[in-house]
Amino acid sequence: MDRPFLSLLLLTGFLSGTTLSAQTFTNGQNATGLIGQTSFTSGGFSNLANRLSSPRGTAFDPVNGKVYVVDSFNHRVLRFPAAATGQVGALPEAVFGQANFTNNLANRGLASPTDSTLHFPRAAFVDTQGRLWISDGSNNRVLRFDNAAFLGNGAPASAVLGQANFTTATAGASGSTLNSPHGLVVGPDDALWVADRVNHRVLRYNAVTSKANGASADVVLGQPDLTSVDANQGGPAAADTLREPVGIALDASGNLWVGDSVNHRVLRYAAAGGIIVNGIAASQVLGQANFVSVVSNRGATRAADGLDTPFSVHAGLDGDVWVGDFGNKRVLRYRDAASRGDGIVADLVLGQVDFATEVPAASVNGMVGPFHIGPGPEGSILVSDFDAHRMTRFDPVNVAPTIRVTGSKKITTTQSSVTLRGTAADSDGSVASVRSTVNNKPATASGTTSWSLRARLKPGKNQIKLRSVDDLGLSSAIVTVTVTKR
Repeated sequence: MDRPFLSLLLLTGFLSGTTLSAQTFTNGQNATGLIGQTSFTSGGFSNLANRLSSPRGTAFDPVNGKVYVVDSFNHRVLRFPAAATGQVGALPEAVFGQANFTNNLANRGLASPTDSTLHFPRAAFVDTQGRLWISDGSNNRVLRFDNAAFLGNGAPASAVLGQANFTTATAGASGSTLNSPHGLVVGPDDALWVADRVNHRVLRYNAVTSKANGASADVVLGQPDLTSVDANQGGPAAADTLREPVGIALDASGNLWVGDSVNHRVLRYAAAGGIIVNGIAASQVLGQANFVSVVSNRGATRAADGLDTPFSVHAGLDGDVWVGDFGNKRVLRYRDAASRGDGIVADLVLGQVDFATEVPAASVNGMVGPFHIGPGPEGSILVSDFDAHRMTRFDPVNVAPTIRVTGSKKITTTQSSVTLRGTAADSDGSVASVRSTVNNKPATASGTTSWSLRARLKPGKNQIKLRSVDDLGLSSAIVTVTVTKR
């Protein structure tokens, strides 16, 4: 399938708010893949090709499955094939920001940046056209790499924002400058959102792929205008203020979610693509009971409703919102978050065995400093662990459907046929079909969650086997009904 056609499908799903099957994860479950270390218990940082040094971000290309890891302290971004994320210690296939897999100097040791160098990159994102966007934090800029999946080592960027050209790195407080940019995301409307951390704001660049290098942003959140940069606008926190925003994400309904790190909260801005007024107030808050509270863990012992320095946000197409709760050394999931109120309780935790525990651990199910969380291949979740110098992959533990037969499973009759009825269910998705065999010949039942099957009988013993199949292709256990025709 070519990229334009699949991109259209992805775009259609994004705009329509298509709900995908919920993926099942369990509290404290084990990771299934590892990048940056040779085992789940090894540690330390390195500039070797299969090692990492304080990684911050990840990015996933849904068209070809490529995965990008922002290896911040090695001043590079590594590209991996999709299969690598399910392995342990796999090698990357390309590097951005360095000429090879062993160099690790900021800006390649040059006095000024170029179009092919990086200095403490913070985050990355791949849009539906295969463009890789990198927030180049200490160069105070965002770089765009076109056709990133096909670029070789040290490839030059195609465009730059935050600077007028590729050779300057000055921090600034205007519509055309940035100061330590972090999280970024491109929506289906070709608008780029950037968390401009030290300027305590989030910027939107409309029609970003058509903008010239160094162009101004069009809309700002967290500040009343494009030149104000005070934390919480110089006063107490409110629904329209920010203090060091880091992670951002767009959900399928067009809501923008922002990890407002030092305010220990995540904010939701409804219908973000339609915002035309600077400094608009957020619509919902996670991690705090209201918009004026900013205490870590809501001033209590860590629990399912509090946050401590949330650095990252991922919004799934199924309505779930995931938060990298850095200070609590965990990742939280909020099921169907936008439809609920302020200060809601998370329903799942990764990195800890429960919501009350905070034990840093470089282990198969532990975390030390989860900085970024994002989507990965096959419905997986990717977590960059800043302090453990690694990226881990968590796969959904999808549950098979079930099937029940109404009445007895042993029947005696004089009729030439029998009609069986029953129900089927799937806890993490939907039932696609109910399939059966009658004396080893295939037959399909009518209905799904409530089904019926009319089977013709031969004299003597007849064996009817039934199973349900869910939308992921998983099958239930087989139920056998024996019918004796006299």
